[in-house]
Amino acid sequence: MRTHEKEHQNTIYWAVPVHTLEEVLETSQNGLTDEEAKQRLLKYGGNTFEAKNVHTPLRIILSQIMNPLIGILLCAAAVTFYLNEHIETVAILIAVFINIIFGTYQEFKAENTIDKLKNYIKNKARVLRDGKITEIDAIELVPGDIVHISYGNRVPADARILESTNLTVDEAILTGESMAVTKSNIEVTSDIITDRKNSLFCGTYIVNGNATVLIVNTGDHTEIGKIANSVSGTKRAPTPVQHAVAQISWYILLITITIVLFVFFLGIYRGQSVSEMLVLSAAIAVGAVPEALPITLTVILSIGVLNISKKGGLIRKLSAAETLGSTTLILTDKTGTLTKAELTLGNIFLTDELLQKTLVEKSGFTHAQKELLQTAAYNTEATVEKVTDDTSNWIYSGSAFDTIILKSVHAQGLEEDKKNPYTLISPFNSTNKYSISSDSSQNIISGAPDILLRASTLSEDEQEHILEKIQTLSTEGKRLIAVGQKAKKHSDDSSIEGLHFLGLFTFSDPLRENISKSIHEIQAKGIAVKIITGDLPGTAKYIAHKVGIDVTDEEILNGEQIRKFTDDELSTVLPNIKLFVRVTPEDKLRIGTLYRKLGEIVAMTGDGVNDSPALKAMDIGISLASGSDVAKSAADMILLDNNFKTITDTITEGHKIRSNIQKVFVYLMSNSLDVVFVITGALITGLALPLNALQILWVNVITGTLPALAFAYDSNHSVNKNKKGESIFDYRIRFMAVGLGVFSSMLLFFLYSYLVHSIADAVIARSVFFVCFATYILTISYSFRNLDKMIYHYNPFSNVRLNIANGVALILIAYTIWSPFMQNIFDVHHIPLVYIWIIIAWNLFNLCVVEFTKWLFIRMR
Repeated sequence: MRTHEKEHQNTIYWAVPVHTLEEVLETSQNGLTDEEAKQRLLKYGGNTFEAKNVHTPLRIILSQIMNPLIGILLCAAAVTFYLNEHIETVAILIAVFINIIFGTYQEFKAENTIDKLKNYIKNKARVLRDGKITEIDAIELVPGDIVHISYGNRVPADARILESTNLTVDEAILTGESMAVTKSNIEVTSDIITDRKNSLFCGTYIVNGNATVLIVNTGDHTEIGKIANSVSGTKRAPTPVQHAVAQISWYILLITITIVLFVFFLGIYRGQSVSEMLVLSAAIAVGAVPEALPITLTVILSIGVLNISKKGGLIRKLSAAETLGSTTLILTDKTGTLTKAELTLGNIFLTDELLQKTLVEKSGFTHAQKELLQTAAYNTEATVEKVTDDTSNWIYSGSAFDTIILKSVHAQGLEEDKKNPYTLISPFNSTNKYSISSDSSQNIISGAPDILLRASTLSEDEQEHILEKIQTLSTEGKRLIAVGQKAKKHSDDSSIEGLHFLGLFTFSDPLRENISKSIHEIQAKGIAVKIITGDLPGTAKYIAHKVGIDVTDEEILNGEQIRKFTDDELSTVLPNIKLFVRVTPEDKLRIGTLYRKLGEIVAMTGDGVNDSPALKAMDIGISLASGSDVAKSAADMILLDNNFKTITDTITEGHKIRSNIQKVFVYLMSNSLDVVFVITGALITGLALPLNALQILWVNVITGTLPALAFAYDSNHSVNKNKKGESIFDYRIRFMAVGLGVFSSMLLFFLYSYLVHSIADAVIARSVFFVCFATYILTISYSFRNLDKMIYHYNPFSNVRLNIANGVALILIAYTIWSPFMQNIFDVHHIPLVYIWIIIAWNLFNLCVVEFTKWLFIRMR
């Protein structure tokens, strides 16, 4: 990365006088010379930013192949290919291919985010060079350039304002706030972006007015450039299932290699031939490796993504669908998620009402309030283009407040009653904080309530009484504008002293419908909801209370406090905080990262460019559909309707996904050790081998993939409260997958020993064992459909796909046993009816074992 000179870097450009800044940047009011600009371009680099740590496609693909689960699958594919099981080989390689493709795609997403960020500086700039205005590509700007910008321009680099006229800027891509900000060349001491009223930031949009500015930072050193570097340098967090599967995959790999080697050498020691044991060991490896796991997980997630999209959430990566079901904490912003991000006119209070003891908010406007609304409309610059007769299609332009006033006038049908006889003689600016319109006899003034009150004819007591009402309204999250009028003493009279205070307008960003209900539903699932915003404490606290998050002053933390804490100190207080206010993008990322270190599975919402590093770093980043392209590119999920309720709905779907992943894992792992125990036990005790390689592979095919895939469509699940730090494969799941699997495998060996000693015909004994070995996992699959309920509390046969998969498997098993053709291939014999009871009893016994295990865990919970 190219760097600026130390003096330039260390200059707090928003807090020093302009002449000092000009000295540091070695520039003047005439701008730079062309030659100086060329030298600085070589020194500082172009006004753009580049992605760091870009991986080549080959490196990315190799990193995917190094995944232990992929390694297991490739080994299994090699074994099945060696055994000429080509169909299974193809199926395994398809699973490998799908996993590599999805993983490779995700690695490129960070670079896509950087490309989105670059779009904000792809424009032209009117720059002063050699004392002349010239138009150049924004990428050629350097610190020290003087640039002219006006309405409709996007700011090409970070700059300090030299001169401005009625300048307002939309900074939503950086701050997330929908209201345009008034800017001017004033003194600023705060380092918070939202407080730097004398500065413009790259990528923001000029809503009104014009300015001459001094470029202070370009490229990587702009605020948006810092975000680009943060996005590029931020690693995407692995999801809970990715972490768990990767960890378990290494265990499976090591255990499988150990077992296969042990069985191979034990067989040789017991007198088996090398070739026979080589084939048998390979078959055991295939039986022990759950090769259906990755493809089944992919299908589960794909179906979940489709269901989530129907609920209003667009999942940008499959693994995020599972993360939804593991979430323990949601860090949500306020504007646009909890609220509609649409300022609306709330109430109109006449002066007489403001002087009452209490304010009474009513629906609908009286005649006097409508008159005041019409009066306020005379002091606006908003315009409307009536493209159709339908008012919803009308196009308004102007400042947010002016537009709302004009829309309200039309909504009340006042437009045609009176024509505007007034002319705007003094537009609103950040210094005066009011605007004036005038006709031949009087002025109408609109602006900050406190300014108009102090200039009014009201007594001090009356002013103080109304100021208390204003303070109360402000703490409720409302924005306020006052209106007054004053008779003109002469034609150019623009003084506001002695005005007649007419009343007050309140504006608010309304809450989304049913937002309180949605948050209550989220909290009922054991998921904490905390608000993180750039707003003032009073406004944020009021909104929190309205949506159902009760917050005390001790549970609020502001950005200034956050920046004084060390990470250890902040980690100590975070569990007790419900509301974060006046935070910067860096604060947001830091807060989320520390919560993750505390064991939380964190979902974070955001819509601005400033949110993109945090969205990428969290367990699941959630962007609004109305958000910036950068935020959507960095996020894992996009709310298509911008509604927090969608998060509630999609988390419910995430719980289903999580439940189905657990079912598949238990199903595939619980019988993976069966072959190992039976073969090893037979070799140790000197019994004849109960299964040959072909039988092992055949059972693996008919009882593996299809029933497992059926779980992907299962809708039978319980919603348990999410617990901090709890893995998707918690102790209960691990016990049922491994502990129960080991127990049933041992029982399977004892069954074989019993059959060998109680049935004289060895072929029939092995045939009975073959059917028991092949069918019991199909039976207990119905018990696995809900790991939190006893089987008699739900309909075990409601999953049609599982019924079909198990039905097909049973038909193939029966065909293998009773068809002479299949008997010859698999070395089995048809089973006399007298032994059928053993098969039935074995299946029912295993079903009871699973149900008893579930009952124990239910009692423990």
